[in-house]
Amino acid sequence: MNEFDIATLVGLHLGDGYVSTWKINFKNKSWIDRKWVLNAGLDYEFAVNVKNLIEKLGFKARIHPKDKIYFVVQSYKLWRLIHKIFPVKKYADTAHIPSKFLDWKLSKYVIKGFFSCDGCISVKKNSNQAYLSLDTISKTLSNQIFKILKKQRFNVKFYYFKNNDIYSVRMFKKLDIKRFMKEVGSLNSKHNLIIAEVG
Repeated sequence: MNEFDIATLVGLHLGDGYVSTWKINFKNKSWIDRKWVLNAGLDYEFAVNVKNLIEKLGFKARIHPKDKIYFVVQSYKLWRLIHKIFPVKKYADTAHIPSKFLDWKLSKYVIKGFFSCDGCISVKKNSNQAYLSLDTISKTLSNQIFKILKKQRFNVKFYYFKNNDIYSVRMFKKLDIKRFMKEVGSLNSKHNLIIAEVG
């Protein structure tokens, strides 16, 4: 398996990935069925990109549309891989990048996966201003992302929005935003469309 693709998957899991657990009863037998699921929201192209990444890793995946929201679903085999990386259940407020992925060689792919889910680029209309943000309710995860990007000499700022209980790592310089998209990137089509608006 490609370690960069696994790192991207880790980032996706830290963003909008979760494990769906069902108890199944069939012909006097019962078992627990666990599936790894990613909520791709309204972005079908993003869902396809995640599905392709999973299949590149050697797993089968499918896109399950429900109420116009797209879910990328993979069953037990991928869940086992995720469980090896995150032996303790992921809770949003305690989410963190595992230590083996903290080096820039891999952490930029983790950040790519996370940014694809929980990042945004905002360009103000009729203005020359823009910013890129990575938001989470996990202070630990936000601190890790901040330190990683700071070490790579990105001009980043750290915020805590008390009303929403959100930690945010942001960059405001267009050179940083463009460099981020070039060196880190995103699987999310909306980011690649918006970056074209950053002059």
